[in-house]
Amino acid sequence: MELLFGMLDQDKSGTIDARELADALRRRNADLGFSESIERSVSFVAAFDEDGDSKLSFGEFKEFLETVLEAIGVTFHELAEFLILQNLFSEDPDPVEELVGKLAETEINEAVKEESEMFRALEDPRMVNLFALFDKDGSGEVDFPEVALGLYQLTENMEDAAKTAITVLLMMDEEDTRTLDYPEFTNLILHIVHASGRKFEEMADDMTLKMLQDKELSEEDRENLIAGNVAYEAIKLVEEEAEAMDILQYGRMQKLFESWDKNGDGALDFSEILSGMRKWQGAMAMEESVERAALAMIGFDEDKDQKLDPVEFAKALLAFSKAAEIDVHEVIDFMVVTSVMEENSPEEEAYIKAISKQATADIKEIEDMLEQHGIE
Repeated sequence: MELLFGMLDQDKSGTIDARELADALRRRNADLGFSESIERSVSFVAAFDEDGDSKLSFGEFKEFLETVLEAIGVTFHELAEFLILQNLFSEDPDPVEELVGKLAETEINEAVKEESEMFRALEDPRMVNLFALFDKDGSGEVDFPEVALGLYQLTENMEDAAKTAITVLLMMDEEDTRTLDYPEFTNLILHIVHASGRKFEEMADDMTLKMLQDKELSEEDRENLIAGNVAYEAIKLVEEEAEAMDILQYGRMQKLFESWDKNGDGALDFSEILSGMRKWQGAMAMEESVERAALAMIGFDEDKDQKLDPVEFAKALLAFSKAAEIDVHEVIDFMVVTSVMEENSPEEEAYIKAISKQATADIKEIEDMLEQHGIE
């Protein structure tokens, strides 16, 4: 273990930093790029750096290696022999990469420090408790009102809290769910802490006490909260419209829509959506396809005409691609190909035609019910 540690510790400092670990990763895997090796090593060092110096001591390296060994199912001697031989007989590192790594060493260590702080904060029971206090409905996520109300508890200024909540959700909502999950919330709290020039450990108890205090909202506070929520929803609506319009400019999008729009009326009804989905996801059970087609109609039929126009259809595709974490252009390309190459069986088309009238009526009934209850 000491021999291996000494070989990786290039500057003989008694510790292994992210740059040195990245070099070892690239020696072990020639296909691993410079940026990816740095990214991985930053995460590894951050996860096992217990004393917060952005490096791995011998003890921390030992714990890191034992975790790796358990994960890949080999003994230390097998791995050590492989790594030592590879380190001895691998080609010399790229001098340009070596230079870039040394020049960026400060930035790399800073990245390790930030990620290490994030790891510790995520596991801190006080952060978990703080998240629960923000998450009023216990959904496991915090939406705009919850973020704004929580920030108001901390700052006692609803106007500023609402403005900050808008900025936070626009910047930190990585999955575009209009909510913050626990890691995103933790990132928010750490930003607040950093802005104060203090550490989370120093502020956690004070923040928790403020969240536990009952503060009554004045009429002005309520107006600021509502105005902030309206402004946030308006910004998201503009973003969605812009994204949809961008997709509509993509040449294959028009081909896809036209191939699904069998009657050429410029809108997709339930039968056309279901028929198109069956070509695209033919391996799926018909019952599931019916359910997904109905959900697409209910979720994106903004004018409640039980059809999807091109903009509504584009929004549905964007939502699907984001949920699946696939580029929407790739989704469209694949759907165009399947629309041309695949054909539903006569039995499937007959079934789709048979259920479409009742399904459309059911969709209208659900849309009317949601509208009556003020649910968009």
